[in-house]
Amino acid sequence: MKKKLYLLLVGMIALFGMALVSFAASSYDEVIDGDLADDGTSPTALTMSAGDNTFLISTGNGDRDYAALTIPAGHEMSSIVLNSYSGDGVSFIGVVSGTQMTIDPTSANPADLLGYYLFGSDDFNADILPSIGSGSGAMGFTGTLSAGTYTFWIQDTGGEVDLDLNFVVTTVSEPPASSGHSESDDGDLSDDNMAPTEVTVELGDNVVSGSTGAGDRDYLTLEVPAGHQLTSVTLDSYNGVSVSFIAVVTGTQMAVDPDDADPALLKGYYLFGSSDIGSDMLAAMGDASDAMGFAGPLGPGDYTFWIQETGGGVSYEMTFEISPFATAHNETDDGDLSGDEAAPTSASLVIGGNTISGNMGPGDLDFVTFTVPAGHQLSQMNLQAYSGVGIRSLAAIVNGTELGVEPGSAQESDLLGYYLIDSASVGTDILPGMGQGAGAQGFTPPLPAGDYTMWFQENATPNVDYAVELIIEEAMVTPPTLDQFIYLPIVVRD
Repeated sequence: MKKKLYLLLVGMIALFGMALVSFAASSYDEVIDGDLADDGTSPTALTMSAGDNTFLISTGNGDRDYAALTIPAGHEMSSIVLNSYSGDGVSFIGVVSGTQMTIDPTSANPADLLGYYLFGSDDFNADILPSIGSGSGAMGFTGTLSAGTYTFWIQDTGGEVDLDLNFVVTTVSEPPASSGHSESDDGDLSDDNMAPTEVTVELGDNVVSGSTGAGDRDYLTLEVPAGHQLTSVTLDSYNGVSVSFIAVVTGTQMAVDPDDADPALLKGYYLFGSSDIGSDMLAAMGDASDAMGFAGPLGPGDYTFWIQETGGGVSYEMTFEISPFATAHNETDDGDLSGDEAAPTSASLVIGGNTISGNMGPGDLDFVTFTVPAGHQLSQMNLQAYSGVGIRSLAAIVNGTELGVEPGSAQESDLLGYYLIDSASVGTDILPGMGQGAGAQGFTPPLPAGDYTMWFQENATPNVDYAVELIIEEAMVTPPTLDQFIYLPIVVRD
């Protein structure tokens, strides 16, 4: 294959794929196992094994080879070694994330590839994975490929070439169970409400253990990452004979006087003891009398917790569980979103984060309806992903369970709000922008309880993949006036 062929990579066509047949792999020999697929939208699917995964294949004379390789959880692809190569020139290898190569091989654009490389006899016994990751104009990557599925495209446009590639998969050392903070190992948690101990939390269980008693308050702050939520706070152990106090506020400080605490300034609180061992205390905190209150998980952001016992010393251990947002609808798993504005796909939302993802393009409009439950609100709409390059796509919202207007004749005034999303919007909350859409009815977030329908559309080619996360929270209530303050039933003293 001549290098100049790959300097002509200039376009992309997104296609929907067919079902994949999956094989375990430690070796693949086209003479024995059959030709690898020549269709990027339906590649040969193979699951990698730890160690060497060798591929003995032939390519050339118009033969393209596509394989979707799955790296199991707890593993990574650490190298791709060229064991043998019979050609005199160079051949092409490209890779994308996912189970398909949705790229037109005759007019491909390197920007749509995770990486690529032109390899030949000079690469004998060499690891070409770093070179693939540094392919000019590609998305690029460094180091290894982590667990997941990647689709590889191998081709030579000249005569037939026989080659032997070894895809080496290694086991990733599992980190120890995440321990958010252990006072015995990491030192005392801060007793300063304005400078709490920063605790890093990760996906899964994060254990916090400590002791408290008369004169000792424990303050810790943690950040729930974007796309995740604090699902539970479970009491694992407690050796006290009475009850202790735990409270939470939004932000990185507990700006509450601990000697005269006002529950109205707290997001939630709870008095816990040995009877709560094994129980989730988060819901009880949200239900606390006269606090701001909340229902369900706590979404992305900073939170500060205050733990205290005013009597004798007690020790405790509790687990803060971080989980991904729920998936309200994923077109890959749940089928295409409806293209009928009068019968949109219905998505069920839970308290916390809810992801809706799809693919849109000319003639493929996406309509989805959902309900914000009573007593709750749609507080954010974060754009998680958008694959379009140099284009903007429509994201619009109306009240009700259908669009209520023909898309081809819709006016801005028919919409509650709209926003033109693009790659620069990824990672931002687009709900305020939707409310400010010129000519629309308009709104100021959050959106209250009720039924809403969303409309996603892109008229240009290629098709665009997108994902938004809808964050549902308990509706804010009007703070009480001073004469309505009810103080905590315990007096917290040093």
